[in-house]
Parts: sequence; structure tokens; C-alpha cells
Amino acid sequence: MALKHELPQGAGYGMVIGIGFVFAAGIVITMRIAKRYLNEHAQTSEMFMVANRSVGVGLTASAVFSSWMWATETLWGSVVGYNFGVSGPFWFSVGLAFHISLMCVVGIQVKLKAPNGHTMLEIVKFRYGVVGHVVFMALCLINNIMSCSWMILSAAAGIASLTGMHIVASCMLIPFGVILYTVAGGLRATFLTDYVHTVIALVLLIYFSLAILLHKEIGGIHQLYDMVIQYGESTKILGNYQGSLMTFKSEEAIYFAIVHTIGNLGLVIMDTAFWQKSLAANLEATVPGYMIGSICIFCVSWALGTICGLSARVIENLPIFPNYPNGFSAADIGNGLVLPYTVAALLGKGASAGIVIMLFMTVTSTTSAEMIAVSSIISFDLYRTYINPNASDRAIIAVSHAGVIFFGLFAAGFAVMLHYVGTDLNWLGYFLGIVITPGVFPAILTLLWKRQSRAAATLAPVLGLGTGMGLWLGTAKYYSGHISVETLGASLPNVWGNIGSMFGSLLYSVVITLLRPEDFDWAKFQKITLVNEDKIADSESHTEGELVNTEKGDESGTHTPEFPLDKNESSPETSIHEHSATIPTLTNENFFQPRLVIPPEIRGFKRFLWYIGWEVAPTDYSNHPLGQDALPIIFKWYKVAVIFSTTIFLITWVVWPFPMYRNWVWGKSFFTGWVVVAIFWNFLAFVCVCIFPLWNGRHTLYKVFNGLYQDIFHRKRKE
Repeated sequence: MALKHELPQGAGYGMVIGIGFVFAAGIVITMRIAKRYLNEHAQTSEMFMVANRSVGVGLTASAVFSSWMWATETLWGSVVGYNFGVSGPFWFSVGLAFHISLMCVVGIQVKLKAPNGHTMLEIVKFRYGVVGHVVFMALCLINNIMSCSWMILSAAAGIASLTGMHIVASCMLIPFGVILYTVAGGLRATFLTDYVHTVIALVLLIYFSLAILLHKEIGGIHQLYDMVIQYGESTKILGNYQGSLMTFKSEEAIYFAIVHTIGNLGLVIMDTAFWQKSLAANLEATVPGYMIGSICIFCVSWALGTICGLSARVIENLPIFPNYPNGFSAADIGNGLVLPYTVAALLGKGASAGIVIMLFMTVTSTTSAEMIAVSSIISFDLYRTYINPNASDRAIIAVSHAGVIFFGLFAAGFAVMLHYVGTDLNWLGYFLGIVITPGVFPAILTLLWKRQSRAAATLAPVLGLGTGMGLWLGTAKYYSGHISVETLGASLPNVWGNIGSMFGSLLYSVVITLLRPEDFDWAKFQKITLVNEDKIADSESHTEGELVNTEKGDESGTHTPEFPLDKNESSPETSIHEHSATIPTLTNENFFQPRLVIPPEIRGFKRFLWYIGWEVAPTDYSNHPLGQDALPIIFKWYKVAVIFSTTIFLITWVVWPFPMYRNWVWGKSFFTGWVVVAIFWNFLAFVCVCIFPLWNGRHTLYKVFNGLYQDIFHRKRKE
């Protein structure tokens, strides 16, 4: 149904295409500046894939936040606020925070055990061989395709509802600009554009939260509370205590929380984009960057979802509502149109344009990371592994560029297919975890449990997927008596399906491993090498001319990047001499993990602990690629990561929510405090992921501006 405050179609096309071109042009200019003044080359695969592993804390935090600030979150957070009341947006935020904190642990383990890795799949291949590699490659591609298409479809539905664009046109055009700037700049480009996207989207998110709350029809926190209580006298929410929107005790919200949390574990762990961001961060930035991202991401759905979801309930029967006298239809809710309709009703056309921009910012920032992730799979895990093991850096970059273009177009087409088969944001959100979570625990155990066998890692995800699908279909039939798109989208079948997929694979992995455990040597991961980089990058940089350096005692004309490389970690230039592109052959049996042999002197209970991997021989890290000085730093941050991740889980899943899950309808004072803290969290996130990266990178910014100044005025003086 069309909106009364609908923007013209030209506005939709102009924003979707125009903003994409602006970012593409901006990133091309930025990468040329970085190449000239910071000696960074997007034409090398180490820079294209993992940004030379040199990104600092601020930019890492911003990129992680942006990668998790999906268009589906800004839309779906308001939907669950509308459906479940105050508990919905909170549970949505809980389903975001812990997963990023878990990546702190995974990320620092990657730095310890496989610091030269490019993708998660490359690490899997080195441990489990070709079969395991292919299985996980399929799982990761399923994750990337489903999640990226889900984002594109959700954003396209929101944009189409506000502008009158055809949803197919919106789906196909959203990835266009992203393809341009991702090809131009690689992963470093996604870090930089992620930052710009985050600033714009977060400013708009804060504006919408405050503007809706302070609109005359809402009248502030106290009046919103009164209106919701009055609304509840005539409308009861099924499954909520006393049918109230102002209670935390909501049965359906708990079902949503389980599905959302499990599904998001798959979206993070099985998304190679998150692994690449941890690989791209420098040693001291990995854990702090992910910690900041984990804390700040809580803001995305909490404030806006609460304010918009409740406001939508109280205005849908007012004359200002776009579809008056009709309220929200089931299709509107399923497509995530609570936020667009509410903004259009209260704030008008200008704010509707802001919604289009915010949706475009959020979907493109995450889509760009997905494109890099899939192109890395195509170039490293397919091309370099099975087609051309001795591929030059130039060849890998060419394949990566082709992969970005292919995946962008494929994801857009897949989103169109999802639209025409009748799925929507809500249906896909509940279903997604069933197909993307079977590999979660086997992937984590690849880095944390040296006993996990090749058979377990290969079979457990497949068996887990079968278990989840069986439970999903079986419970849908059991609860409703028949199977259809509608019954398969119900809460309980998806709860059981998600649990079966993720925890079933964990059970299968443990059982299969204990039947015949193996003994992997973590040091073997150190055989992963950096790519041999062609000298083309160097020759190109010399043709640009030398930068005049004004710093005393330095006539070299070179500049050190603000985000320094870790010790013993090669720059594009040094890696030409120090690293080989040769990959250890997978036909060498010594390369794989051997069957466990327990030393005969180990007896009793200690023998059991050795068998399960609780006690093992210490790993020899004497030849660690990052050097001996890096090991104490890694172990320190690993302890911090474990403590932080555990704390975040206990606070968000136990200490904070469950005391509120009781027979209690919130009073006005508690609701006021709840909303105030949620809004404060928005501003905290803005400081951490928008302002802090500028301060953290101030020396780099100085070098760039100083270089530009010297170039401009030096040339003028010469003239």
C-alpha cells in the first residue's frame, strides 16, 4: 500500500545510484592519497584482503560496529518493539553484543595460531584437508549469500515503500556503488567507508530516536508511557503478562531471543568478513576494537526500537498514519515497515529521505564486507588452492575483483528470488539460523580444541544441518497439522530448528571426536604464508613522484602508516623478499593431524584429561611469525578476551534481564530511566566509533594533510 508522504521515484533512484557513485569516487581518491602519503597499495592482495594487518583500535571498532549495524537491525528492532513491547528491542540488542565479544576470543586465537591467515577457510584447510575445506566453504558461502540477500531485500523493501521504486530495481541497484568502491580499495576501502557510513547512519539513528519521542503527537517519555498504557486497555499482546507492552515477561519475546541469538552466532562465526577484520587489525587492536564494538552495538536497536515500536502502536489508528483508517497489515510487519511508516507519519518527507539514506548506509557498509569475504573465498580458497597454487599477486587481485562483481550481482538476484517466493524480513530472520549455524562450534573448536578430528569437523555440520531441518519441518507439522510457508515461519518450529542445527553439530563433533581423537600441532598453522607480492606495486608508487618530507632528518620521502605493522610482519615491500607464495601440499600425510597417541607414562585420571585435550603437551611457538616479543601480548589479550566475553554473556543473558522477567508491568519512572539510558547508549556509541577513530588516527591524518599541504605549496613555489 502506497504511503501518503511518499517520496518521488526519482529521489529513490537518485539517492541509491548517486550516493553509490559519490562513495566510489571518494574511495578512489582516498586510496590514491593513502598510496602516495602512507605507502599503502590496494593493488596488493595483502592490502586488498586483510589491509596489511595494520588497522588500529578506532578504525577496527568502527568497522566491526558498521559490519554489525545491518539494515535488518534498524528495521527489525522496531518490528519486535511493535510486536512484543519493551522486551523486544532489548533482546534484539542482546543478540548482537555477545557475538562480537566472542570474536575477541576467536580473533586473538587467530593472531596466536595462524597470524598469516587470510580467511577462516584457509585455516580450516590447513587442519582438515580438502574435504573439510569444501564443507566449510559451502557453509560460509550459504551464510554470505543468505545474509547479504536478506539485508538487500529488507533495505529494498523499506526504500521501495518510501519512494515508490520497484523493489526489484532497488535490489539490483543497491550493490552497484558498493561494487565500484570495493573493487577500487579492497578491505581497507571497506574500513574507511564503514567509518563514513557509521557516522551518517548513527547520526540519523539518534535523530530519529529523539525526533519521534519529542514529536507533538508523542509528547515525550511520560506521555508515550500514558498512551501505551491506554492502548493496552483495549488491545492485549498474546503471551505478554497481562497483555501489556510495558512488561518484560513475554513468551514470544523469549522465543525470538533464542532464535535471534543462535542465528546471529552463525552470522558472525560463519561470516569470513568478521574473521578478516580481526586478521586486518594490528596485534594490539584486535581485542580492544572488538570490545568497543561489542559494547556500542547494543545501541542500534535498543533506543530506536523501543521508541519507534511503541509509538507505532499508539499512532496506527490516528489520522496521521499513512494507511489510515487501516493500521499495520501482516505484510507491513513482515517486511519491516514499522520504522518507515512511523517516520513518514510523524516526521514527513524530509525524514523519509533520511530513512532511505540510513538504510542505504547500513546495507552498503555490510554488503561491502560480504563482497570482500566472498571474493577472498573465490581467490584464495578456490583459485589459489585448486586452480593456480603459484598464482602471482596480480592474478589473485584480478580474480578478487571478478569475485566482488560476481557476488554483488548474484546476491542482488538472489534477493529478488526471495521476494518472489514470498519470504520477508521476519520469516527469513527466524529461519536463517537453521542453515547457517551448523558450522559454528566446529569452526570455533578448530582454534580451541586440538583433539577435534577431521571426521568430526567434516560430518558434524552436515549432521547438524539435517537435524535442524528435520526438527523444523517436524515441529511445524506437529504444532499446526500441515506444512506451509506460514507455519514454517512460526516461532516454535524455528526455535527447535535453530537449537537442533547449532547444538546438534556440537554434540556430533564431540561424540565423533571422542570415538577417535586426533592430535593437531598448533604450530602447523604457522606454515600459512603471506602472498608473494609483485613488484608492480612498488614500480607504480615510484612513478607517482616523491613526497617532500618536512620532518627533520628524514629525506627519504617515505611515511610510516599510523597503524604500524606488528613486529616481524612484512610490509608489501619486505614481503617480496621474505615470504614465498608456496602452499604446503595437501598430499603430504605429515601435514595432517595424526591420530592421538598418549605417552605411556601418563596414567589414571590424567590420562583421561590428556585424551580429551584438557592437558596437552605445550605448543612450540619459538618460530612464531610475529616474533617472541608478541607472545606475552597475545596471551595477555587472550585472558582479557575470555573474561570480557564471559562477563558480557552473564550480564546480558542472566544478571540484567531475568530479574525483570516476572509478573510486573513497568511504572512510569522505571520506563523513563530505561529510555534515558538507551538514548545515552546511542551517544556513547557515537563517541566510541565516530569520534575516537579520528583521535586514534590523528597522526595519520596529520601526515596526509601535511603531505597535501607540502605538495600544493611546494609546487606553487617552484612555479
